[in-house]
Amino acid sequence: MINIRKTDEATILEITEDLTTPHQAGQLEKTLEEVARDAAKLVIINLSQVQIVVAGPWGVIVAHTAEFRREHKDIKLVGLAPQIERALLKNVKGDTVVETYDTEDDAIRSYSGNVSKVERNVLFGFK
Repeated sequence: MINIRKTDEATILEITEDLTTPHQAGQLEKTLEEVARDAAKLVIINLSQVQIVVAGPWGVIVAHTAEFRREHKDIKLVGLAPQIERALLKNVKGDTVVETYDTEDDAIRSYSGNVSKVERNVLFGFK
């Protein structure tokens, strides 16, 4: 159900099936807890193979996003099917909690921890 890949920039959780049961929510929660102990600052949850996500797994993602941010880490979602984005993100205002991107590369580029000091200075007008 969850394939874990690690890169220099992120830990990527690739979900390979719809998230529709309490068991799957528990498995996702356990995986996120394990990843939270990891050194990675960025966790990307790739949902490109998923067509359905029910409320339980979504609650797990939102709760862990808040926990990660307290530890100066981040969770980003990629590859959301349009119906998931509409139904879950918009209806529960999840789009104000978890950032979504089309691709893993887009999510990695967006992570502020991945921006060099020079790039940060240019972005914020410092010389």
